Amino acid sequence: MGPRFDTVNGRWYYRNSRSAIVEASTRVLVPGGRYGPDQLVRPERIATLQKILDVLRFHGSEIILVIPPIVPQIIDAWETTGRHEFMPTLETAIGKLATGIYEFYSFHDPRHLDSGVCEFADTRHGGNTLYMRMLREILRRNPESHLAEYVDVGWLDESIDRFKGKTVATFDAERYLTHEFDFLDLGCPK
Repeated sequence: MGPRFDTVNGRWYYRNSRSAIVEASTRVLVPGGRYGPDQLVRPERIATLQKILDVLRFHGSEIILVIPPIVPQIIDAWETTGRHEFMPTLETAIGKLATGIYEFYSFHDPRHLDSGVCEFADTRHGGNTLYMRMLREILRRNPESHLAEYVDVGWLDESIDRFKGKTVATFDAERYLTHEFDFLDLGCPK
């Protein structure tokens, strides 16, 4: 049985996320974990990704490759230990796949988007505001992106300002049972 929603605020569901963020400096030292020092970019997985991209491209798909962000605490812990080459190796491998064919953006460090832990749902899932920031950065870097024709940049900028520091963009606030609050208990003003 999966996690239960005993409250409307998500605190029960995200109870383990807080500890993963707070304990980032020790978790990155544990082999076998999601952020552990033994993570490798496996060539067979890159080859599988290449095959998927080839099929999508053959069928006319416009492809944009993105490395999504993770919480800054994990990145800081990686840098402090000096034992993690996973992300630079992954960026290089995907960059080689993309060169001259696909748009590619690495957003692994959300601070480059003027974001932080308060715009995350857990260690690896950004919220609405963070993803709006990513979209905005794609269009800033490449105004001719395949996404450009679908985005109202003025509305996007206003939305980022409106929901800055929040995980959920409550465009239709009446649909929500409560306002967003610091469900990770990390001192995020909401």
